[in-house]
Amino acid sequence: MKPALFQRLLVSLTLAASLGYFLILALRPDWLSGCVAGLPLSILLALAVILLLCGVSTLYSRVGDGEDA
Repeated sequence: MKPALFQRLLVSLTLAASLGYFLILALRPDWLSGCVAGLPLSILLALAVILLLCGVSTLYSRVGDGEDA
């Protein structure tokens, strides 16, 4: 896959995750009222988005170095 195309996909994934996170918080806060293993769903959603963004930034840095992702 070409680096430029891969970078666009990573940017799109980042935008979609961020937009989706804030849309859920704004439009459907009742979806986040539950708990899983004693942790609130809102915290788990935030941690999942942070983990996704860390993975995207790692992949983006590898593409910038010229390595294959």
